[in-house]
Amino acid sequence: MPPLIITQVASRGDLRSFIKLPWKLYKDDRYWIPPLLIELKSRLNLNRGLLRMDQAALFLARRGKEVVGRISASFLRGRLRVFGEGNFGYYEMIDDIDVAGALMDRAISWLKERKAKQVIGPYNFVLEDPCPGFLADSYDLPPCFMMAYSKPYYLDHMKALGFEKAMDLYTYEGRQDCPLPEKLLSRAQQAESIPNLRMRCLDTKNIYEEAEIIRAIFNEALKSNWGYAPLSRDRARNMARMAKFIGDEKIILIAEVDGKPVGVVINLPNYNEILGNCNGRLFPKGALRLLFKRRSIHSTRSYALAVLPEYQHSGLGSLLIRESFREGKKAGYERGEIGWVLESNVEMGALAQLVAGRTRKTYRVFKKDI
Repeated sequence: MPPLIITQVASRGDLRSFIKLPWKLYKDDRYWIPPLLIELKSRLNLNRGLLRMDQAALFLARRGKEVVGRISASFLRGRLRVFGEGNFGYYEMIDDIDVAGALMDRAISWLKERKAKQVIGPYNFVLEDPCPGFLADSYDLPPCFMMAYSKPYYLDHMKALGFEKAMDLYTYEGRQDCPLPEKLLSRAQQAESIPNLRMRCLDTKNIYEEAEIIRAIFNEALKSNWGYAPLSRDRARNMARMAKFIGDEKIILIAEVDGKPVGVVINLPNYNEILGNCNGRLFPKGALRLLFKRRSIHSTRSYALAVLPEYQHSGLGSLLIRESFREGKKAGYERGEIGWVLESNVEMGALAQLVAGRTRKTYRVFKKDI
């Protein structure tokens, strides 16, 4: 057997091999949906973002000429400085603990050189980015848009490599044909008494101004959440550009009191319904599907709900959920996946259970002192 070689991605050819590995690993898995290559190439551009700033690195494992695994190592300066935290992500490989150990050792070595004391993952750079965690159940269900699908044996890898569970992320399934529970409706009605409250849809004509509004709400409302990293202006703008392209402004709602934005709920069409057999390519088939089949999407992904602290016990979160359900039903959506929700976020989990009644999937994040 050829020796196992670990190298850092430094060329376009290496990056192409890094990106394309999952196509080999999941080729016979009917539930895996290829990610959009255009989004991956943008995020993993060696000359931009965390990779350019030496806050992230990508590694490949090869046996001879065959690519058998990949991993990323990354950190955010604030979390590294305060918590000593680094991250691993983009974890994909054959079921071989030697490959897993060699790749993880290389990622950890890179992080220790930058004074990391703990490694947490998988994050694809940031917890709020697409595809956090390893799927821990429900392998017979396809992933919702921007959510992970991963090999069951990755959980065994974590145990063998000395990792322990850091946090579970839950998703919940809701249907438009199921009436919202009275408890939620009562809370929503309570919020309607807030003086000078106004609900409005996302204004795509002023998308960058909207991005700043959402960024301010997120950073204040979610700052105490486990793993949350403050949303930067650049990340907010990137999210806004994507929302303008793939979002549906009718199901992205902002709540204002006296003209001040105080809450937001972001729902996205579940594009995996129509992109599943496009092989990750937006052009030409994927773009045509987005153009002509977008109206045939029947499900959504509830991406985020955030309410400023002073309104978090006012029922405003319930009101945002109620209104987004109403708008989604009017727009023709029949069901949706809510989440992810941190297992430690008891209040949000209870709210999601009120709406959906049961957990749909569990994604697991791991940690290890280094």
